Amino acid sequence: MPLKVVFGLLFVISVWGSSFPVAKLALAEISPLGLATLRFTLASFIFVPVVWLSTKRSGTKLPQPDGRDFLLFNFLGLLGVTTYFMVQYTAVSLTTASNAGLLIAIAPLFVTLFSAFCLGERLTARKLLGIGVAMLGVAAVISRGTFHFSFGERSLAGDLLMILNAFCWALFSILGKQVMRRYPPLVATFYITVLGTFWFYPLALPRGVLQAALRLSPAGWWAVAFLGAFCSVGGYYFWYWGLSQVEASRVAVFQYLQPLVSLVLSALMLGEQVKPATLGGGLLIIAGVIAVARAPAGSCRPAATTAARTSNKY
Repeated sequence: MPLKVVFGLLFVISVWGSSFPVAKLALAEISPLGLATLRFTLASFIFVPVVWLSTKRSGTKLPQPDGRDFLLFNFLGLLGVTTYFMVQYTAVSLTTASNAGLLIAIAPLFVTLFSAFCLGERLTARKLLGIGVAMLGVAAVISRGTFHFSFGERSLAGDLLMILNAFCWALFSILGKQVMRRYPPLVATFYITVLGTFWFYPLALPRGVLQAALRLSPAGWWAVAFLGAFCSVGGYYFWYWGLSQVEASRVAVFQYLQPLVSLVLSALMLGEQVKPATLGGGLLIIAGVIAVARAPAGSCRPAATTAARTSNKY
């Protein structure tokens, strides 16, 4: 793999790994809905010149979706941006950033299950073993190693929402598979981002998002700018650039580093304690996901490849 691609993908993983602690800092000043709305409003404005320059450089015109694709892009935006990030930021406001960064890593497992039950991909014994190992890691993380669960705790509610978040991302990945084949990934991400941003406003405006924006401190605006410019635009741009340079299966390997980056940065930026149970559970999650991703594929595209091509979860 060329060194420039390695550095580009490491930049992406560093940015995406920091998204959870940065969001946690911003959520001290603004609601989950407000943060998601401001982040993707900024990202939508930045995406316009990025996509324009990309199409100009390639000598092509921006593909215009027809009525059916426009409806599909709206649905994907509502699911993969509006709903997804409202759930994610609500979860991060309730649990730790390190737990959030670890639990979102199970999303490819849901892709595997969707592929098996809906698309006919074979669910092998190795994949089932990997899913079992990862689920053991999830139980260790959300119970803090005790394997006892108190459903009245805020942190457990946040952890369960992160699992729901992973499920939403997997559903988005499967449903977006066909449209990602008909449109360049950057163009598809642009349409999904802009339309998903639109769907925030019927909820956000009555809840005073504009007033909340005016009350943000400089640090709060730095967090919004970082999430919008680097995580939503810069990260996706370099991720898809990496996919254009090497095989998706090789790019997908870098995703396994993201939970560990989140764990380290959550400790450095927020002072979160990394307990042995959290670290051990995180390693089990990563091991399980790798086992599933490396298992022989069935009749459909492997889950790791699907996950890499629709990476939209940070």
